[in-house]
Amino acid sequence: MVNANEVDNSATLNIEKSISDENNVNSGNKPFTGLVSVIIPVFNAGDAIRACVESVTKQTYNNVQLILVDDGSTDGSSRICDELAERLNGRYADHKSNGQSGDNWSYRQCEDYQLNGQVGEDHSSISEAVFEDDQRENNRISITVIHTDNNGVSAARNTGLKAAEGDWITFMDADDIVKDDYLEKLVSAVNAFKAPISSKDPAITNHKAYPLMMVTMTDRIVPDTDMSGYYYIEHGVLNEDSHVWGKLYNKKEVDACLGTDWFPVGLSIGEDMLMLLEMAAKMENRKVFRSITAGSYVYTENEQGAMLKPYKPSYLDQITCWDRAEEVLEPCKGHISDYVYVRLAQIQIMAALLVAGKIAVSSKDDDYSGAINLIKRAIKHALRRNGAFASLSAGYKIKTIIFKASPSLYLKLYGSWKS
Repeated sequence: MVNANEVDNSATLNIEKSISDENNVNSGNKPFTGLVSVIIPVFNAGDAIRACVESVTKQTYNNVQLILVDDGSTDGSSRICDELAERLNGRYADHKSNGQSGDNWSYRQCEDYQLNGQVGEDHSSISEAVFEDDQRENNRISITVIHTDNNGVSAARNTGLKAAEGDWITFMDADDIVKDDYLEKLVSAVNAFKAPISSKDPAITNHKAYPLMMVTMTDRIVPDTDMSGYYYIEHGVLNEDSHVWGKLYNKKEVDACLGTDWFPVGLSIGEDMLMLLEMAAKMENRKVFRSITAGSYVYTENEQGAMLKPYKPSYLDQITCWDRAEEVLEPCKGHISDYVYVRLAQIQIMAALLVAGKIAVSSKDDDYSGAINLIKRAIKHALRRNGAFASLSAGYKIKTIIFKASPSLYLKLYGSWKS
């Protein structure tokens, strides 16, 4: 005799298995081996871009589209990008205009042509350069260089997304490098992911398995953790995993979540944090994020980066981005812990004092009254959060007390200490 409960359990398992097979990225015996697009915004990167590009060409994962978006460089980076594309895997150059500034040069590997200077049917010329000796023989790589006006890193990344042909996307900074196994590790995580089922009740017909949206290579989260959006906000974005690089994104899914322009244009600081935060907030309890062990992305401290330059008005984006983050997190109340909001207030205070520190070491001839008032308002607002002041380190507590009592004294003391 067959037990009715056994039948029901069997039906549930069969339904879940069939839906999992249908919705998983790696369903059946078909692991993902398709195209991965690597997008690199370039602005006055100089020779650093050479090492960056070379590290991509050495990847053990061998189906790659490399997109260099030259964001109006003035230091010769534009020429270097074109030279790299032609030298490293230029089989022919397809000359196009992007309607903005300068030209687009799309360099693609073309095995149908011989390196004999022949002119192709739709191509201006065919490079006579050959692959570098150290480039992996089996690599299938295309390199696209896009030249634009200087519109900022968000616009550059969005431009790269429009040119991306891969199902999965990763970003790099132009002065960083990746180890040979970077893409292989990220793609392996995609193929290891098993999408959870939203319901176990066989009476419910709208079973749905949510596809993996992002893999993050981080030391802030235990490796091989499948995370909901809310979990990733608390343990990732607000726990220093707020950078866009070192991650692999499912383009179709992120497009559906954020639209085709993933990054907010107009911010010079915090644009990647906001993108990640908005994506995670919209995913709510869906477990569509996965963590893997860090170590294959090599970050370079850039002495000319936005975070390290002398004060200028755009540096107030340090405050603006966290104000916007608060707006994104407001609808999440009740779904994430109160600690998240205390942590946010803590970051808002530290960000405001960071801007104050920039002013303290800048020229004394300029008028910073508007910026100082904004800093004062930001700190006052953040301190309204219960537990915010208590969460600060001893050093930041002292800084906060001094600045609240006398901004001018704080700037004088900080400036003297730094000098």
